Amino acid sequence: MAATDESSTANLCLSELTIGENIGRGASCTVCVATLSSTEPHKRFALKVIEKTKIVGQAQLTRLFREKELLSELCHPSIVRLHCTLKDERNLYFVLDLLTGGELLWHMRRAPRQCVPPSAARTCVGALLLPLRHMQEKGVIYRDLKPTNIMFTLTGRLTLIDLGHAKRAGPDERSTSLCGTPHFHAPEAVRGDGHGWPAQLWALGVLIVEMMAGEAPFWETSISKSRGDDLKTQILRAQPDLSHVPDEQARALAATLLCAAPEARQVTYPRGYTDVMLHPWFHALDWEAVGDGRCVPDSFDFAAAHAEHLDELESSAARAEWRAIREARARAAAGNGKAFKEALEDLDLVPAVTAHTELY
Repeated sequence: MAATDESSTANLCLSELTIGENIGRGASCTVCVATLSSTEPHKRFALKVIEKTKIVGQAQLTRLFREKELLSELCHPSIVRLHCTLKDERNLYFVLDLLTGGELLWHMRRAPRQCVPPSAARTCVGALLLPLRHMQEKGVIYRDLKPTNIMFTLTGRLTLIDLGHAKRAGPDERSTSLCGTPHFHAPEAVRGDGHGWPAQLWALGVLIVEMMAGEAPFWETSISKSRGDDLKTQILRAQPDLSHVPDEQARALAATLLCAAPEARQVTYPRGYTDVMLHPWFHALDWEAVGDGRCVPDSFDFAAAHAEHLDELESSAARAEWRAIREARARAAAGNGKAFKEALEDLDLVPAVTAHTELY
């Protein structure tokens, strides 16, 4: 087992964790809630479960080890914490912080007209720039920026998750591999050219527009595709409609980030995220307050996201319990009431989630 230096989880064993319902799913993994019952109140984690049989080829194995290495090294309050890794005969496990303040996408969908207000958007992007800058200083490109990879704690601290596509890259290094969400791809990546840090600035511009305008600047529909205006064509044209971004300074920032030429992006922001932080849109931002979690997006309802998360887990636990009861009833169908009761007592039921869980 590999672990971080956090003493409370350094010596965790898989047998100490009660694994609950799934809360997420990827191409080769699932994410479950895991409860450490030996603590009071019970400590909960997000458990990323990777099936060994789905690890196909050296490239996928290398990516998995790279993700583990980067999570262990990139110690930052706004990057999800890896407590330890575990394994058994079937699976590999990443024990991670459980974040219950909602995904950015959850908050975007509940904003008026699905448009995040300028003040909240500025705080959110500012909070995002801090871990991205930290990664850049460590020579790491994130490569999978999107609303579902940005989560919040109950108190509102922004946290980047899922470093599965992250990789080390020098300032002038270029890659030809294409990964991440298609409508965040930069023109140079779509063309198949070598792309590096400037492509990450482009992705940030896409995110800003999607947050504030309520829709992505590049998006393929059946109608647009029938007109020959598919996603690739839109990105290569690089003429996003920014008129729905309500803040003038935010529009100006997005326009420079969504410049078609990567060289122009690099000239405008030669130090990457550090220079983006100096843009006039952020002049009123208290970076110290953002960094220590005191300044959070003011229109986001983290308590509501937390409550919905608990409701989902409680209903999932109830469904699991009733499934177990039905299975016990089926096993005891040929017996009597006593046999049914004994079968129930033998069950390892999913424990109910209670409201006294630790706040992060």
